[in-house]
Amino acid sequence: MAEKVFPAIAIAGIGQSTVINTENGKRVWPIDVDAKKLALKVVIPFALSVITRCDCGFSKAIYKGFSEQVEGLRLDDDGNEVHELKVERFFNSFKDCTEKEKKYIKRMLPVDKIATETGEENFYFFTYNSFGNTDKVVRELDEFIGNVMKQRNTDKVNLVPVSLGGTIATAYMNRHGHRGHVNRVVGVVPAFDGSCLAVKLISGSFSEFAEDIIPGELKKLCSLLTEKTRGKLVDGIFDALRDTVLLRSSVGWGAIPHADYKKLSAKYKKSEKLDKICEENFRIRNDFHGFIEKQRENGSEFFSLCGYGLPMEKIFRRDNRHSDGIVDTSSCSMGAICTDLNEEVDVSTSAIRDRVWFYKGMEHEGAAKNDHLLRLCALLLKDNTITSVNDDENFKQFN
Repeated sequence: MAEKVFPAIAIAGIGQSTVINTENGKRVWPIDVDAKKLALKVVIPFALSVITRCDCGFSKAIYKGFSEQVEGLRLDDDGNEVHELKVERFFNSFKDCTEKEKKYIKRMLPVDKIATETGEENFYFFTYNSFGNTDKVVRELDEFIGNVMKQRNTDKVNLVPVSLGGTIATAYMNRHGHRGHVNRVVGVVPAFDGSCLAVKLISGSFSEFAEDIIPGELKKLCSLLTEKTRGKLVDGIFDALRDTVLLRSSVGWGAIPHADYKKLSAKYKKSEKLDKICEENFRIRNDFHGFIEKQRENGSEFFSLCGYGLPMEKIFRRDNRHSDGIVDTSSCSMGAICTDLNEEVDVSTSAIRDRVWFYKGMEHEGAAKNDHLLRLCALLLKDNTITSVNDDENFKQFN
């Protein structure tokens, strides 16, 4: 008798969910910039800055204008959404989605390749506000899992966190893993311990990378500004996102690696309620070995498929550590030593050292095009035959 296939639920990455402000019907994520409105606010200070060769309120106008552009994502001091937001969701299995829904999901994740072993009727896609409240997202995921188990008449599911979805998966398992509803968590380039990208977004300056950040179609126009003003322009945009959204987002704080969290948390004070959520998420990341042992006792196993051998993208780079360009390899692997690109990854320190596979030179987005990785993911979700990196010679730990 064939082993039962548990339904798999993919937990979307940061750019894979669409969020709508129901008050005005506008899309707030991914950000849909109203270029005309923004231009009207900055045209006069821009002209003055060009004429005088100094910043005549241009960077302040950019900050204010972009703050208004991300206003729909604004959170209150406790990390709750200020506006009535609706996340576009997919409540049916991939097989039962409409053609329009399937097209969207496949653009985010190659479900058709992953579901080759599980069947499309056993694959679901969970979306959420990537800049929202972790407590709310966990509640939504818990409800989603309950509905899937009811639909498929099962008492267990598998989770497939993608990128930022890794932080959501750990938060969910920390709170509800004891229920025993999750058989496996199979991460695809998962940010289990966040990313130094998030550190840069909260505390970094981007002025020195203005030439890399300013879109090509605007470079000629921005070249009329001084180099210093161009730098302030870029910082104004990122500062607006930080001040309006990130500093109050427990999902965002959950993406801060544990090694950086305490220092940043002390620098940017939070409300008591927000701090409580963030501290709970930090405790998970600060002790992955204890966390994984607890999940094993609950009957759940964690696996991870990640990239290595690449530095972080230039504007987010802090050192020479291994990454896939977006997420640190140490984060994907729950603690492998990946501090120097000139040295091999030391997986012995990982909390999941015999259940993590590495793909050299694979960029973050490249996972969706890596047939070897997708095949392994499918087999891990099909049944419990593969329990470690030693079980199938076709899937060596380092690829």
